[in-house]
Amino acid sequence: MAEYSTYKTRYVSGSVAYDFDNAEAFPEYAPGRDIEIPVARKLREEVVAAPKPQSASQAISPVAILGFALAAVLLVFSLVARAQLSQISLQVVEQQTALEELATQKQKLLVQYEFAFNLAEIEDYAMRELGMQQPRSEQIYYISSGVADKAEILTPESKENGLQKVFSTIGEYLR
Repeated sequence: MAEYSTYKTRYVSGSVAYDFDNAEAFPEYAPGRDIEIPVARKLREEVVAAPKPQSASQAISPVAILGFALAAVLLVFSLVARAQLSQISLQVVEQQTALEELATQKQKLLVQYEFAFNLAEIEDYAMRELGMQQPRSEQIYYISSGVADKAEILTPESKENGLQKVFSTIGEYLR
């Protein structure tokens, strides 16, 4: 449903925005009529009045050349550093893989080591291959001593402090 409002004594349907394409409502903006805008005239005069640049050779600043050269060198160093970082990262991954393999190999060797020193197998080997026997009761001797254990606490001979000890050591050295 369109709302109607009055604009310049006539009804306008929809929007009340300016419709410059409507020659009846805005005859001053009719197509084909040149509109003189003061700001545009001023700009046009400045463009016409502005002196034309003479063709002069342009020079590049030595500082700019130095800056571009420095940027290029930094870019090359950055690329080389990135390549080295990638290479080192690959080496780290290889070393970690090798470390994991060595850890599993260590576990396997520890298990083999523990099986190698099985006391039951050692006793069996000693009896069969080496001809050893369990000791008999007449071969077992117990030694007992009637003297009680004792310990002595030694006390220092002199109670000199550190400074006196240093002077006495120097005096002994000079004699």
